[in-house]
Parts: sequence; C-alpha cells; structure tokens
Amino acid sequence: MAAPSRLSPSDWATIVTLYERGEKNLRDLAEQFGVSKQAIQQGLHARGITKGSRLAEVTTEVEDVARAERERQVQQATETRDNYAKWTDAIAKMVMSKVINAGKNNGSVATANADVLTLKNAMAVIQKARVESWDILQIEDLLGEGASLPDLNVGEYSESELDAIREGNEASYLEGLEDEDEEGSDDSLDD
Repeated sequence: MAAPSRLSPSDWATIVTLYERGEKNLRDLAEQFGVSKQAIQQGLHARGITKGSRLAEVTTEVEDVARAERERQVQQATETRDNYAKWTDAIAKMVMSKVINAGKNNGSVATANADVLTLKNAMAVIQKARVESWDILQIEDLLGEGASLPDLNVGEYSESELDAIREGNEASYLEGLEDEDEEGSDDSLDD
C-alpha cells in the first residue's frame, strides 16, 4: 500500500474532517483513499487528530436541521388548520345567510334548497379533504389535540329543522354581522 505522503493536502483535509466528525473509521478511510489503515492511522497521529473530536459539531448541525424541519412542519400544519377553519366558517356563513334570507323573503327555506345543497356538497368536500390533510400532515401530532376542528354535520334537515335553526340562529347571526361592522368602523376611527 502507499505511504501517507502520497495523499494530497486536500485528501488529508477530507480525512481529518471525516475522522474528527466521526463519520468514517480508519478502515473506511483507507478503502476510500486507497492506502493502508496503518498509513491513515500514522498520518492522523502525526497531526494530533482524535476520532470524534468534532462530534458535538455534527450533533448541533443535525439538531439544527431537525429543528428547522419541525418548525417548517408546524408552520405548514398551522396554515392548513387556519385555511380549513376559514373555509368552514365561510361556507357556514353562506348557508346561514341563504336560510335566513329565504325565510325573510318568502317564508320558505325550500326556495334556497339548491343553493344550500351546493354549499352542503362543498362542506362535505372540505370535510373529506380536511380529514386527509390532518392524516397526511399529522397535524394533531404537531399542534396537539386542540388543533382539530369540530366535526362538521352535513346531514339532511327537514323543513321544520331548518326553520328551527333559522329562528335560533337568526339573531346571533345578525349580531355577529353587526359586531363585524362595528369592529370595522372602530378600526377606521383609530387611524
């Protein structure tokens, strides 16, 4: 086998780095650079190199990469959760608006049935996609059990059930709209 002097300074820099970081042992380095194990050992000893002396550096790098990946996953999970919450809220508001307006305009929710059915189908798609996203992104593992949105009921309602919902929610829905209007006007006064 060749003597350690046959290795270039660049080769030795690589050998030293790999050995100090604990990434390669003497046998692996000897095979990689085509020299004897003893030649590598003598060259490292002559340079005062200790195996694994920079292992803490490697550990820190790995921890930093893992931390950055976790932060990215948490950010993605948070954005996904927030998007589904917005979509769910928007569709729920549209459904309630259709039901309330249908009741006001002609007294029958049945006239808004096609619109409500379309929104119901949209809500079912969102619900299915949300469940899939939660599983794929492991949102509950990343954000905790409180990260889940409430289960959405997209079942069929009778005319009397819709009337009860409309009557029960009309006041709170309108109050919510008034609160949103007041918040918007308060913000403009503060500027």
